[in-house]
Amino acid sequence: IKKDEIISVCQELGISFENRLIVNKLKANSKVLVVNGMDIEPYQFNNNYLFQDNVKNLLETINLLSRRFNLDAYLLLSKYDDNNVYAVKTLISSYPNINFIVVNEVFPYNTNGVIAKKYFNEYKLEEILFLDTLSLYKIFVALKDRLPVSQRYITVMLDDPTKAYVINTKYGANLKEVILDTINPIIDNKDIYLNNFMK
Repeated sequence: IKKDEIISVCQELGISFENRLIVNKLKANSKVLVVNGMDIEPYQFNNNYLFQDNVKNLLETINLLSRRFNLDAYLLLSKYDDNNVYAVKTLISSYPNINFIVVNEVFPYNTNGVIAKKYFNEYKLEEILFLDTLSLYKIFVALKDRLPVSQRYITVMLDDPTKAYVINTKYGANLKEVILDTINPIIDNKDIYLNNFMK
């Protein structure tokens, strides 16, 4: 798969705002690819589980993008995502052009601006092609199946923030039905926050 084909396939599937952002990032004059595999907030595990279920496919996609776009590639994971860290450590020797960084701090080193300052200050922010796990997975699915991603992980927390449920569900699904069918919580007299209570 050549560089132009990667851009073309992603552009054809650029239905959503997120996908158009991916295409714009691929077209930009980037010097380095940074895949931020960490979740953006504490007690949210969407990226963690998506990465865990697709480790080899995501590493292959990073490798492909690095070669085709002539970019140094970095993968960042939190040390607390120990399953993913272990899985990558067992496979990373097969991908010599992917630099693997295990980040000791979880928060707030999960935002692109902070990561750029802490780890990549030799580059301007616009020279870094940042992809999160979902964006990388979208590129993988686009190239493999020529289809957009139709499902995503959501984290559902109940009374105890240390007990979370991660559910893989279709885009457009009724969240109430998904939660009731998978967890069956008692939600009378509860506040319900869509997105994340930290926001």
